[in-house]
Amino acid sequence: MGQTIGKVISGGVDAPPEICQPTILELPTGSFGEQLPNAAFWTFTYRINGGAIQTHEENAFDVNFSDVLVNFLGYYGLFGSLVTEGYGHNGQAAFFVGYNQPIQGGAIDDPYLISVEQNTIELLVNPNVQYDAVNLIFGRSITLHSCARINWRNKSL
Repeated sequence: MGQTIGKVISGGVDAPPEICQPTILELPTGSFGEQLPNAAFWTFTYRINGGAIQTHEENAFDVNFSDVLVNFLGYYGLFGSLVTEGYGHNGQAAFFVGYNQPIQGGAIDDPYLISVEQNTIELLVNPNVQYDAVNLIFGRSITLHSCARINWRNKSL
């Protein structure tokens, strides 16, 4: 099928809540068009810090998974100041996303630490939508963990 599920480099996408391990997740390969060439709008279902479940439709016709994830997480403002692509929010955020770079949660031992705070972004499989982006990309629900707010702009990513 031409897709690779994102590989956890360190930390965990499903670490126990009592242990804060920041996620570092390689961006998956593959594209939406390879899977269902006639489906243009895909639904992301997500929850921030255990809050309300929300959905976002993404026009992802024949776009690769990694670009759609970076756009969804870093550029639409859906996650407020929790996520940066390096420049938004002065680079200060709990999570970093960038093209051709892993999704990263902040670590408490990072030299660019701003504050210690645990945050989660859950990307949820939703059986009630026709074209489920999370299920297609990852094959299951995942939770991204961050333990700290970091100044990502100062890091050499």
